[in-house]
Amino acid sequence: MGRYTLLGRLGEGGMGVVYLARDPSGARVAVKLIHARMDAHPGFRRRFAREVSAAGRVARFCTAPVLDADVEGEVAYLVTEYVEGPSLKEFVATSGPLRGSALDGLAASMAMALRAIHGAGVVHRDLKPSNVLLSPVGPKVIDFGIAWLADSEVSSTVLGTPAYMSPEQVSGAEAGPASDVFSWGCTVAFAASGVPPFGTGSVPTLLLRIVNDPPDLGDLPAPQEPGAARQAELWKTDRPRDAELMRRLARVPHAVRLNQPEVRSKVAATITAAEQAGGVPVFLISYLPGGECTPTSRSALPGYQEWIAGIAHQIGPARAVVVLEPSSLVRVPGTANCDRPGTPEQRYQDLRQAVRSLKANPATAVYLDGSQDFWPGAEIMAARLVGAGIDRADGFFVNTGGYQATAAAVEYGKALSACVGIMLKTGGTTCPKDAGVDPAAMPHFVVDTSRNGRGAWSPAKHYEDPQTWCNPPGRGVGDRPSTRTGEELVDAYLWISRAGTSNGRCRRGTTGEVDPEHGVVSPPSGEWWADLALERARNAVPPLG
Repeated sequence: MGRYTLLGRLGEGGMGVVYLARDPSGARVAVKLIHARMDAHPGFRRRFAREVSAAGRVARFCTAPVLDADVEGEVAYLVTEYVEGPSLKEFVATSGPLRGSALDGLAASMAMALRAIHGAGVVHRDLKPSNVLLSPVGPKVIDFGIAWLADSEVSSTVLGTPAYMSPEQVSGAEAGPASDVFSWGCTVAFAASGVPPFGTGSVPTLLLRIVNDPPDLGDLPAPQEPGAARQAELWKTDRPRDAELMRRLARVPHAVRLNQPEVRSKVAATITAAEQAGGVPVFLISYLPGGECTPTSRSALPGYQEWIAGIAHQIGPARAVVVLEPSSLVRVPGTANCDRPGTPEQRYQDLRQAVRSLKANPATAVYLDGSQDFWPGAEIMAARLVGAGIDRADGFFVNTGGYQATAAAVEYGKALSACVGIMLKTGGTTCPKDAGVDPAAMPHFVVDTSRNGRGAWSPAKHYEDPQTWCNPPGRGVGDRPSTRTGEELVDAYLWISRAGTSNGRCRRGTTGEVDPEHGVVSPPSGEWWADLALERARNAVPPLG
């Protein structure tokens, strides 16, 4: 077919038959040949050409990108990336529903794919389990076979798979991005339960249920994030003492991490719970494209700023604290800590805009990344804080990536604050030791005390790369969150990092995957690690009460 050699049939959909094929370079691709009955519709070629053009603008995040098409030949066809792996429908049929992090990852990947699709002005209109492939690198949304431009003049003819259609598709109304989100919910519910949320049956029966009835989630348990509370439930029968430690750990308030595309419900629920408890919620925002020196593009930043503005709108007049983007002022593009394309000024501009959006709410306090002692140094961090607009924020935070004892973190914070004050006064980029500083010009800060009860780790063994920041053994949780710090510049001690989550794979310069200090392969960064959490709870200073 054109430049492509068809190798075998993969499947068939409403628009055509899909084949595995080889392109001229030998790479495998998927080729969809359009049904003759579709091609017979008046104006189909024109609409198909427009669909191809629109699909070509969709970013590759969690999708199978369109590579080529022929809209003029005798047989119209579409070429996409070939995704090896079963569909979600096939996987659930053979292996059962998804649970835990597998379900979380699926939901997040599908949401990321929809963000890319909608960002290109496209509506999928047929998101369902068979259009989600579980590839070795993660879930991917495929088949924009009936995905038209959002502003298309194409009629609102009912298109889609009945069990996963939105009410507006059923009624013949215009289907927009919200319609895809409804189908996303149905697909996630199927992945978690093994059955469509509106059941099965004849098409008219299904359509009536979608329009008139709530989804049936059966005995699907309420979602519970991995953490101390969940671990306590798992251990309450066989390990009651450990379970009690986990319950004590769970009772300590900690920052709520916002690092997913859709966080509005989490923000709203957190604010409501905090108000009912008479407290102030602390949000940890960690979603900046390229913030950890990961590959990104400038085109991703407008979406990030829109996301930040949405969080600010959701917080509104409520009191809240925002810890904004750990490591964002350490791993800065164009510096020794990050060799990615870009400049420090671009990073500063991105953070200044985020601060402006969040500080539009007078009751929101925003703190910027102050890193920790020696990484990369107080003078360097002070210059970066000034560049990022520390004078518009409420201060900075320290020790989120480290395990420094509270006293040491406070002394570093004071030195950094004084250096910032000098730079703001002089307009320079250095902090002479004999320079005077106005205390009123010194920014305040908060200290992460979630993992520093026993201070920093000094390995007893020699390692080529000890990675003292990476899951150090023998550490314990530290001072409890409080605004009573006894230090004028220290606004609060907070638990910002999760006390029981992994820092990532720690090899310490050795070969293989096993961490030689723990004797096991560490979980990926950010994942809950029950044994590590238990160790830190046992080593708490002061003890968990």
